Order: sequence, then C-alpha cells, then structure tokens
Amino acid sequence: MSINKENIQNAALELFLTKGYNVGINEIIEKSGTSKGAFYHHFKSKEQLFIDTVHEKFFGYLKGFGYDNSSDLTPKEKLLKLLEMVFSPFKKMEKQISQDVNFLSVFAEYPRIKVLKDRNRDSYNGILALVKSILDELPNSKNTDLDLISLQMVLLIDGALIDTLLLFENIDEAERFCKKAVDQLVELIE
Repeated sequence: MSINKENIQNAALELFLTKGYNVGINEIIEKSGTSKGAFYHHFKSKEQLFIDTVHEKFFGYLKGFGYDNSSDLTPKEKLLKLLEMVFSPFKKMEKQISQDVNFLSVFAEYPRIKVLKDRNRDSYNGILALVKSILDELPNSKNTDLDLISLQMVLLIDGALIDTLLLFENIDEAERFCKKAVDQLVELIE
C-alpha cells in the first residue's frame, strides 16, 4: 500500500470514528496531508474510502489467521487465538485514536451501504464457519448443536466489542470477558 493511501485511510478512519460518516472529503485530505488528486487516485469516492477502510481495519485480521487443522494448538487455544485476532484491530485503534472514538457511528452506516453490508456478512459467515470447524475438533462435539454454539460465540464477541463503549472500561476488559466465556463454553462441550 502506498504511503498516500495509508495516510488517507488512517486520517479517514480517525475522522469516521470521532465524527461519523458525514466528514467531508476536504477534511480527510487536510488531515491526511495529501492532495485531492492523491485522494481520487486511490478512491473514486468517500463511500469507497469508507468501505475499503472500515472493512480492512475491522476485518483484515481474517486474512492473516492462517487456520490450519494440522496445527498443534488445542481447539481452545485456536479459539483464544482467534479472539485475540478479532480484538487486535480494536486495540490498535484504541491506542492511536483519542477517547472520542465511537465505533457505533461507523457500524451505523452498514445497513445503508450494501457493499459494506455484504462484505461484513461474508466476514461474519467466515468467522462463524471457522468457529464451528474448531469446535468440531472437540471430543464431545457430536453431542452438541455446533451451529448454535458457534453463533453464540460470534454474537458474544460482537456484543463485547460494542459493549466496550457501554459497559467495559477498555477493550482489554472486553477481551478478558470473552476469553472467560469462550473457555467456559468449551468446557461445557468437553
């Protein structure tokens, strides 16, 4: 990725998280220290910038998970590793962006932007399938509705991320909560 594109995306993300989607292109250009030409070289519109940036920053970790059935990790360790990867982008943003961050302002745009909604649905289904495949490795998994347990885990993770704003002091506390809950769900299956 070029430095200009990365600067534009970082500036845009900070503005989207602090001010919502209604940030103007000129404000993004000014904050990124690039030109209007550089902006339009990389993005055809603010909506494309929003879609590419939000999806990459929030779901880019899926590319790097590298799930491998032959791994020496136990199913519980795989789930905990996945949790760390899910929380990782939020932790990075929490450190680089001020306390004025509002993840909900970004997620509020998902229903309006079909491409982003579709990408999110694909990512969500990917996580769901991955969680189910990991749970399927547990010895007593055949006695359990893995579709339901997988859905519960993914909803738990999503809820914890959103509740970081409402209930938890910080993203680390939300992650610890999720790890405890996942650990307990795995023990129930085992």
